[in-house]
Amino acid sequence: MARFLEWALEYYQVDALMYPPMNQPPPPLGTSSPGFATYSFLSAMSGMPAIVFQTGFTSDGLPLGMTLLSHSWSEARLIRYAYAYQSRFNYRRPPPSAPPLQ
Repeated sequence: MARFLEWALEYYQVDALMYPPMNQPPPPLGTSSPGFATYSFLSAMSGMPAIVFQTGFTSDGLPLGMTLLSHSWSEARLIRYAYAYQSRFNYRRPPPSAPPLQ
């Protein structure tokens, strides 16, 4: 799998692949949802680095994210991309149940 992903990144001349980390919003705590899946297997099976970062909120207020996956040994690039996105759009907000940091 890693060889194919590395080839695709090179062939299409892109630095990273961007995809959602899950196929649907998470189910409420204490319940299960049929068909609920994560796409973390791409990084796990290929051994390539990936980072998940927040990109907004659902209409219910749940955080949404995206995953970036890139070439082997490109963790610094992925961190820069995720940081740049979060700095530009500033979607992060503490949950209402979290006390203020001191």
